[in-house]
Amino acid sequence: MKEGEAHLAMNQKPLTGLRVLDLTQIVAGPYCSMMLADAGAEVIKVEPPAGEPVRTRGLVRYDQGEPISAYFLTVNRGKRSIVVDLKSEAGREEFRSLIKDTDLLLENFRKGTMERFGLGYDSIHELNPQVMYASIRAYSDDDEVRSTWGGLALVAEGEGGIASYCVDRDGRPIWFGFPLADYVVGLTAYGAITTALAGNGGRPNGQLISVSMLQAVLSINAWISSYEMNGNEGVTLAQATAPYGYYQAKDGFITIAVTRDKHWVSLCDIIGRVDLGIDPRYKEASVRNQRPEEVREILETWLCLRTRDECVTALNEFGVPCGRVNTPSDLLDSDELSRSGYLIDVDDGSGQSIRLPANPMGYLPSNPRVHRFNEDNGARFTPKSESLP
Repeated sequence: MKEGEAHLAMNQKPLTGLRVLDLTQIVAGPYCSMMLADAGAEVIKVEPPAGEPVRTRGLVRYDQGEPISAYFLTVNRGKRSIVVDLKSEAGREEFRSLIKDTDLLLENFRKGTMERFGLGYDSIHELNPQVMYASIRAYSDDDEVRSTWGGLALVAEGEGGIASYCVDRDGRPIWFGFPLADYVVGLTAYGAITTALAGNGGRPNGQLISVSMLQAVLSINAWISSYEMNGNEGVTLAQATAPYGYYQAKDGFITIAVTRDKHWVSLCDIIGRVDLGIDPRYKEASVRNQRPEEVREILETWLCLRTRDECVTALNEFGVPCGRVNTPSDLLDSDELSRSGYLIDVDDGSGQSIRLPANPMGYLPSNPRVHRFNEDNGARFTPKSESLP
């Protein structure tokens, strides 16, 4: 298959015809449902009367008087929004009427919340035996201690052990700066849903799917098995090979990740210090790793005289793993990232556009616009055969 044909195949929308009622909020669930929308699903975002909390988190724009934040736009493109008050009997009855013409229900409330609404799996299954019911939780439903606890990404990153690897020289954990666990479990839920659909020929089959943030984080913690085998607690940045980390250039920081001695020899050649490639204090990683600050000083003496682009170009020419440490402004100013399909421009519904990360699987949103809050309501919720593309 040629490149152009492959790109076309990625946009044949394999989930076209799948209707999703999305009750999720914040990041993990909305990211999952956005991926479903990009792949062709019709996603109906069900919001409480006050709107999802992240609509007003951080910087906002206003669409016909209603706030819409950049945070919200990042994980909610391609959806329609309706308002249903699940705390009222009228709202719950409205929701029950909607579920009859739905293929997938996605929710991320604490365990037991949907049951208190009278909308747990058993109740939904009675209304529509074919609807798939997917839950995203902080902890597994089988966790006898924590299954009903709430949880955020930061908590799961700590509980799952990955926060113990990102520490300063004093061993204090440092937050990654973004909710990694939210995106990991969001992708996990997407995979669980699409796998279940594939197992039933692409049709919903009434299956109950439940994924947990802690389980998703544990699944990427590669050091657990290493510890069981040899007692190795894992490698932190403070213990990593040298050079391996973030280094100061003239106009910002770059990453350099030397894990092989041949790359160290190349690096020494680039910076005009061939002697260090054969110096017994530095030539092998086992001894070089004991001198990380010396290595840093040596490198930054050369790096600080050059821009990030100059450094990265020189190092890549010799195969040394490296890259720029980009800020959001760097990413948005990069025409190369937009041309290469890493970023896309989305109509935010207020007459303005916003640049968002593209779907990493290559699916382009059929309708990237994030529809105005309350544009659609329950009365206008149409049967699937009549719904908008």
